Amino acid sequence: MKLNTIGDLQGMSKISDDNKLFGLVADLLSETRENVFLPAGGGENNTVSIIAVVSDSYGAKDFASTTATVSTPQYSRSELGAVSNHLANEALDEGDVSLVFQVLSSTANILNSVNCSLAPNCNSLGRAECSAGETSHTCGECLNDLIPTIVSGNDVNTMCVTELNSCTNGVRDGDETDVDCGGGECGKCDIERTCSSNLDCKLNSCNDDNVCGYPRKTCGMSCNGRGTCLAYDYNKNVMSDASECTVDNDYCFVKCECDDGFFGKVCDKSQTEISEAIEQRKFMLQTLSSAKDLQDVDTANTNQQISGIEV
Repeated sequence: MKLNTIGDLQGMSKISDDNKLFGLVADLLSETRENVFLPAGGGENNTVSIIAVVSDSYGAKDFASTTATVSTPQYSRSELGAVSNHLANEALDEGDVSLVFQVLSSTANILNSVNCSLAPNCNSLGRAECSAGETSHTCGECLNDLIPTIVSGNDVNTMCVTELNSCTNGVRDGDETDVDCGGGECGKCDIERTCSSNLDCKLNSCNDDNVCGYPRKTCGMSCNGRGTCLAYDYNKNVMSDASECTVDNDYCFVKCECDDGFFGKVCDKSQTEISEAIEQRKFMLQTLSSAKDLQDVDTANTNQQISGIEV
Protein backbone atom coordinates (compact mmCIF):
# COMPACT_ATOMS: atom_id res chain seq x y z
CA MET A 1 0.00 0.00 0.00
CA LYS A 2 1.31 3.46 -0.89
CA LEU A 3 0.32 6.76 0.71
CA ASN A 4 1.57 10.10 -0.59
CA THR A 5 2.00 13.29 1.46
CA ILE A 6 -0.34 15.94 0.07
CA GLY A 7 -0.70 19.38 1.72
CA ASP A 8 -2.32 19.19 5.11
CA LEU A 9 -3.48 15.57 4.87
CA GLN A 10 -2.99 13.35 7.87
CA GLY A 11 -3.19 9.59 7.75
CA MET A 12 -2.58 6.29 9.44
CA SER A 13 -2.39 2.69 8.34
CA LYS A 14 -3.53 -0.15 10.58
CA ILE A 15 -3.78 -3.92 10.39
CA SER A 16 -6.45 -6.01 12.11
CA ASP A 17 -7.70 -9.57 12.27
CA ASP A 18 -11.24 -10.94 12.57
CA ASN A 19 -11.01 -10.75 16.35
CA LYS A 20 -10.66 -6.93 16.08
CA LEU A 21 -7.11 -6.90 17.39
CA PHE A 22 -5.41 -3.84 15.92
CA GLY A 23 -1.72 -3.14 15.49
CA LEU A 24 -0.42 0.20 14.30
CA VAL A 25 1.86 0.02 11.25
CA ALA A 26 2.36 3.75 10.57
CA ASP A 27 0.79 6.91 11.93
CA LEU A 28 2.16 9.30 9.30
CA LEU A 29 1.76 9.49 5.55
CA SER A 30 4.79 7.94 3.89
CA GLU A 31 5.98 5.99 0.91
CA THR A 32 5.34 2.26 0.76
CA ARG A 33 6.76 0.52 3.84
CA GLU A 34 8.58 -2.75 3.31
CA ASN A 35 9.67 -5.54 5.67
CA VAL A 36 6.83 -5.11 8.15
CA PHE A 37 5.93 -8.05 10.37
CA LEU A 38 2.15 -8.59 10.28
CA PRO A 39 0.63 -10.70 13.08
CA ALA A 40 -1.01 -13.95 11.99
CA GLY A 41 -4.49 -14.43 13.40
CA GLY A 42 -5.23 -17.05 16.06
CA GLY A 43 -5.55 -20.65 14.87
CA GLU A 44 -6.66 -20.70 11.23
CA ASN A 45 -7.52 -16.99 11.31
CA ASN A 46 -4.55 -15.90 9.22
CA THR A 47 -6.22 -13.27 7.04
CA VAL A 48 -5.66 -9.68 8.13
CA SER A 49 -7.31 -6.50 6.93
CA ILE A 50 -5.05 -3.62 5.88
CA ILE A 51 -6.81 -0.28 6.31
CA ALA A 52 -5.56 3.18 5.34
CA VAL A 53 -7.44 6.16 6.79
CA VAL A 54 -6.71 9.66 5.47
CA SER A 55 -8.19 12.92 6.80
CA ASP A 56 -7.45 16.62 6.41
CA SER A 57 -7.50 19.50 8.84
CA TYR A 58 -11.07 20.37 7.79
CA GLY A 59 -12.46 17.04 8.96
CA ALA A 60 -12.86 15.36 5.56
CA LYS A 61 -11.68 11.76 5.52
CA ASP A 62 -11.60 8.68 3.34
CA PHE A 63 -10.15 5.20 3.59
CA ALA A 64 -9.06 2.26 1.49
CA SER A 65 -8.68 -1.36 2.52
CA THR A 66 -7.44 -4.70 1.30
CA THR A 67 -6.64 -8.08 2.81
CA ALA A 68 -3.46 -10.09 3.16
CA THR A 69 -2.76 -13.67 4.17
CA VAL A 70 -0.12 -13.96 6.87
CA SER A 71 1.69 -17.19 7.73
CA THR A 72 4.15 -17.91 10.52
CA PRO A 73 7.69 -18.03 9.07
CA GLN A 74 9.58 -21.27 9.78
CA TYR A 75 12.63 -19.46 11.12
CA SER A 76 15.31 -21.06 13.24
CA ARG A 77 15.99 -19.19 16.49
CA SER A 78 19.11 -17.60 15.01
CA GLU A 79 17.31 -16.57 11.79
CA LEU A 80 14.42 -15.06 13.75
CA GLY A 81 16.87 -13.16 15.91
CA ALA A 82 18.70 -11.73 12.90
CA VAL A 83 15.52 -10.59 11.13
CA SER A 84 13.72 -9.14 14.15
CA ASN A 85 16.84 -7.46 15.53
CA HIS A 86 17.47 -5.79 12.17
CA LEU A 87 13.88 -4.52 11.86
CA ALA A 88 13.76 -3.38 15.50
CA ASN A 89 17.01 -1.44 15.16
CA GLU A 90 15.75 0.21 11.95
CA ALA A 91 12.56 1.27 13.74
CA LEU A 92 14.54 2.67 16.67
CA ASP A 93 16.80 4.59 14.30
CA GLU A 94 13.69 6.11 12.68
CA GLY A 95 12.22 6.91 16.10
CA ASP A 96 9.10 4.93 15.08
CA VAL A 97 7.75 3.50 18.36
CA SER A 98 4.65 2.07 16.65
CA LEU A 99 6.82 -0.02 14.35
CA VAL A 100 9.00 -1.13 17.28
CA PHE A 101 5.88 -2.48 18.99
CA GLN A 102 4.80 -4.17 15.74
CA VAL A 103 8.16 -5.98 15.43
CA LEU A 104 8.19 -7.00 19.10
CA SER A 105 4.60 -8.28 18.95
CA SER A 106 5.19 -10.32 15.81
CA THR A 107 8.49 -11.72 17.06
CA ALA A 108 6.82 -12.81 20.31
CA ASN A 109 4.06 -14.40 18.21
CA ILE A 110 6.60 -16.52 16.35
CA LEU A 111 8.63 -17.34 19.48
CA ASN A 112 5.48 -18.58 21.25
CA SER A 113 3.96 -20.40 18.26
CA VAL A 114 3.88 -24.19 18.03
CA ASN A 115 5.84 -26.12 15.41
CA CYS A 116 3.32 -27.96 13.22
CA SER A 117 5.69 -29.27 10.54
CA LEU A 118 5.18 -32.93 11.58
CA ALA A 119 1.47 -32.72 12.47
CA PRO A 120 -0.91 -35.21 10.75
CA ASN A 121 -4.00 -34.30 8.72
CA CYS A 122 -6.03 -33.05 11.68
CA ASN A 123 -9.26 -32.63 9.72
CA SER A 124 -9.31 -36.36 8.92
CA LEU A 125 -9.11 -37.03 12.68
CA GLY A 126 -12.05 -34.71 13.38
CA ARG A 127 -9.76 -32.28 15.21
CA ALA A 128 -8.79 -28.61 14.99
CA GLU A 129 -5.56 -27.79 13.16
CA CYS A 130 -2.26 -28.02 15.03
CA SER A 131 -1.87 -24.23 14.90
CA ALA A 132 -5.04 -23.87 17.01
CA GLY A 133 -3.53 -25.89 19.86
CA GLU A 134 -0.61 -25.51 22.23
CA THR A 135 1.46 -28.63 21.53
CA SER A 136 3.98 -28.98 18.71
CA HIS A 137 3.20 -31.49 15.90
CA THR A 138 -0.17 -32.23 17.54
CA CYS A 139 -3.79 -31.61 16.52
CA GLY A 140 -6.12 -29.41 18.59
CA GLU A 141 -9.43 -30.21 20.27
CA CYS A 142 -12.27 -32.27 18.78
CA LEU A 143 -14.40 -30.36 16.27
CA ASN A 144 -18.07 -29.50 16.80
CA ASP A 145 -19.95 -32.26 18.71
CA LEU A 146 -17.35 -34.99 18.22
CA ILE A 147 -15.88 -36.81 21.22
CA PRO A 148 -12.36 -38.24 21.63
CA THR A 149 -11.80 -41.98 21.37
CA ILE A 150 -8.98 -41.69 23.92
CA VAL A 151 -8.90 -38.94 26.54
CA SER A 152 -5.34 -37.85 27.31
CA GLY A 153 -5.61 -34.06 27.11
CA ASN A 154 -7.14 -31.69 24.57
CA ASP A 155 -4.21 -31.65 22.12
CA VAL A 156 -3.57 -35.17 20.84
CA ASN A 157 -3.46 -37.05 17.52
CA THR A 158 -6.23 -39.57 18.23
CA MET A 159 -9.50 -39.86 16.31
CA CYS A 160 -12.66 -37.96 17.34
CA VAL A 161 -16.00 -39.64 16.55
CA THR A 162 -19.74 -39.12 16.94
CA GLU A 163 -21.11 -40.51 20.18
CA LEU A 164 -22.03 -44.18 19.91
CA ASN A 165 -25.66 -45.22 20.05
CA SER A 166 -26.58 -46.60 23.48
CA CYS A 167 -28.94 -49.40 24.46
CA THR A 168 -32.28 -48.24 25.82
CA ASN A 169 -34.07 -51.15 27.52
CA GLY A 170 -33.31 -49.92 31.07
CA VAL A 171 -31.68 -53.15 32.27
CA ARG A 172 -28.15 -54.49 32.40
CA ASP A 173 -27.92 -57.30 29.90
CA GLY A 174 -25.65 -58.75 27.26
CA ASP A 175 -22.04 -57.70 27.82
CA GLU A 176 -22.97 -54.34 29.36
CA THR A 177 -20.94 -53.35 32.41
CA ASP A 178 -23.75 -51.13 33.75
CA VAL A 179 -27.34 -50.44 32.72
CA ASP A 180 -27.43 -49.62 28.97
CA CYS A 181 -23.71 -48.83 28.76
CA GLY A 182 -20.32 -50.45 28.47
CA GLY A 183 -19.34 -53.61 26.67
CA GLY A 184 -19.06 -53.99 22.92
CA GLU A 185 -22.63 -53.09 21.88
CA CYS A 186 -23.79 -50.11 23.95
CA GLY A 187 -22.42 -46.64 24.43
CA LYS A 188 -19.73 -45.76 26.91
CA CYS A 189 -20.60 -45.25 30.58
CA ASP A 190 -20.73 -41.94 32.44
CA ILE A 191 -18.79 -41.09 35.58
CA GLU A 192 -19.51 -43.39 38.58
CA ARG A 193 -20.93 -46.17 36.41
CA THR A 194 -19.50 -49.71 36.60
CA CYS A 195 -16.81 -50.68 34.12
CA SER A 196 -14.36 -53.47 33.39
CA SER A 197 -11.84 -51.50 31.31
CA ASN A 198 -11.10 -47.99 30.11
CA LEU A 199 -12.98 -48.75 26.90
CA ASP A 200 -16.25 -48.89 28.86
CA CYS A 201 -16.00 -45.27 30.02
CA LYS A 202 -16.75 -42.05 28.11
CA LEU A 203 -13.64 -40.48 29.58
CA ASN A 204 -11.59 -43.64 28.97
CA SER A 205 -10.79 -44.02 32.66
CA CYS A 206 -11.88 -47.11 34.64
CA ASN A 207 -10.34 -46.96 38.12
CA ASP A 208 -9.15 -49.81 40.34
CA ASP A 209 -12.63 -50.12 41.87
CA ASN A 210 -14.11 -50.78 38.40
CA VAL A 211 -15.91 -47.45 38.38
CA CYS A 212 -15.68 -44.87 35.60
CA GLY A 213 -13.87 -41.79 36.85
CA TYR A 214 -12.01 -38.75 35.62
CA PRO A 215 -8.70 -39.44 33.89
CA ARG A 216 -5.41 -38.19 35.24
CA LYS A 217 -3.92 -34.99 33.92
CA THR A 218 -1.03 -35.78 31.59
CA CYS A 219 1.99 -33.86 30.31
CA GLY A 220 2.07 -32.88 26.63
CA MET A 221 3.84 -35.34 24.31
CA SER A 222 4.65 -37.44 27.43
CA CYS A 223 7.62 -35.08 27.86
CA ASN A 224 8.97 -36.54 24.59
CA GLY A 225 10.57 -39.35 26.57
CA ARG A 226 13.13 -36.84 27.85
CA GLY A 227 11.71 -36.20 31.29
CA THR A 228 9.23 -37.24 33.99
CA CYS A 229 5.64 -35.99 34.27
CA LEU A 230 5.11 -34.90 37.87
CA ALA A 231 1.89 -33.82 39.59
CA TYR A 232 1.91 -30.79 41.90
CA ASP A 233 -0.65 -29.68 44.48
CA TYR A 234 -2.02 -26.15 45.00
CA ASN A 235 1.10 -25.19 46.98
CA LYS A 236 3.38 -26.43 44.17
CA ASN A 237 4.54 -29.47 46.14
CA VAL A 238 5.03 -32.77 44.32
CA MET A 239 2.03 -35.03 45.01
CA SER A 240 2.85 -38.47 46.43
CA ASP A 241 -0.10 -39.99 44.54
CA ALA A 242 -0.23 -38.55 41.02
CA SER A 243 -3.45 -40.47 40.30
CA GLU A 244 -5.30 -37.94 42.46
CA CYS A 245 -4.47 -35.17 39.99
CA THR A 246 -7.43 -35.72 37.66
CA VAL A 247 -8.85 -33.41 34.98
CA ASP A 248 -11.69 -32.29 37.28
CA ASN A 249 -9.27 -31.24 40.05
CA ASP A 250 -8.68 -27.48 39.86
CA TYR A 251 -6.12 -27.59 42.68
CA CYS A 252 -3.35 -29.51 40.96
CA PHE A 253 -1.30 -29.38 37.80
CA VAL A 254 1.24 -31.50 35.95
CA LYS A 255 4.61 -30.44 34.61
CA CYS A 256 7.52 -32.08 32.83
CA GLU A 257 10.71 -32.42 34.89
CA CYS A 258 13.21 -32.57 32.02
CA ASP A 259 16.28 -34.79 31.98
CA ASP A 260 19.70 -33.12 31.94
CA GLY A 261 20.36 -31.33 28.65
CA PHE A 262 16.69 -30.84 27.69
CA PHE A 263 14.42 -27.86 28.28
CA GLY A 264 10.98 -26.45 27.44
CA LYS A 265 7.44 -27.26 28.57
CA VAL A 266 7.61 -30.70 26.91
CA CYS A 267 11.42 -31.18 27.06
CA ASP A 268 11.68 -30.62 23.30
CA LYS A 269 14.48 -28.04 23.28
CA SER A 270 18.24 -28.49 23.45
CA GLN A 271 20.63 -26.29 25.42
CA THR A 272 21.45 -24.36 22.23
CA GLU A 273 17.79 -23.75 21.34
CA ILE A 274 16.80 -22.56 24.81
CA SER A 275 19.88 -20.30 25.01
CA GLU A 276 19.02 -18.68 21.67
CA ALA A 277 15.42 -18.14 22.79
CA ILE A 278 16.58 -16.53 26.06
CA GLU A 279 18.97 -14.22 24.23
CA GLN A 280 16.22 -13.21 21.80
CA ARG A 281 13.84 -12.36 24.64
CA LYS A 282 16.59 -10.32 26.33
CA PHE A 283 17.08 -8.29 23.16
CA MET A 284 13.32 -7.73 22.86
CA LEU A 285 13.17 -6.39 26.42
CA GLN A 286 16.11 -4.08 25.71
CA THR A 287 14.37 -2.86 22.56
CA LEU A 288 11.17 -2.18 24.51
CA SER A 289 13.18 -0.16 27.02
CA SER A 290 14.73 1.87 24.19
CA ALA A 291 11.27 2.50 22.71
CA LYS A 292 10.06 3.88 26.05
CA ASP A 293 12.99 6.32 26.01
CA LEU A 294 11.84 7.61 22.60
CA GLN A 295 8.24 8.16 23.59
CA ASP A 296 6.13 8.12 26.74
CA VAL A 297 4.33 4.76 26.39
CA ASP A 298 1.37 4.00 28.62
CA THR A 299 1.47 1.12 31.09
CA ALA A 300 -1.19 -0.96 29.30
CA ASN A 301 0.76 -1.02 26.02
CA THR A 302 3.99 -1.81 27.85
CA ASN A 303 2.40 -4.71 29.76
CA GLN A 304 0.90 -6.08 26.56
CA GLN A 305 4.34 -6.19 24.94
CA ILE A 306 5.94 -7.76 28.00
CA SER A 307 3.28 -10.50 28.18
CA GLY A 308 4.26 -11.65 24.71
CA ILE A 309 7.97 -11.64 25.50
CA GLU A 310 7.71 -13.59 28.77
CA VAL A 311 8.36 -17.34 28.65
